[in-house]
Amino acid sequence: MNLDAIKSKVQDLHGLYQLTGSYRMKWLDETKPFLQKTLKTISSNTNTNWYVQTVDHVKNLENVNLQFFSTVEVKTVRKNTGQRGEH
Repeated sequence: MNLDAIKSKVQDLHGLYQLTGSYRMKWLDETKPFLQKTLKTISSNTNTNWYVQTVDHVKNLENVNLQFFSTVEVKTVRKNTGQRGEH
């Protein structure tokens, strides 16, 4: 592989880093809050028998879970602390 090909691959990689960063920001600022609010609103206004759990203590593995047919309290795993808090 020649140097120009390597430079091109490195440029592509930097572009992917920037794109991934923008996806993360959109997740944090828009998508995650939207999912949490929407699912919790549905849950509190209907008889769905589900709960919404947010897991965000592992970077790059954040998620919003929806558990059906459960009577468990809604919990959030807080980032970097490992502590659980009600939400």
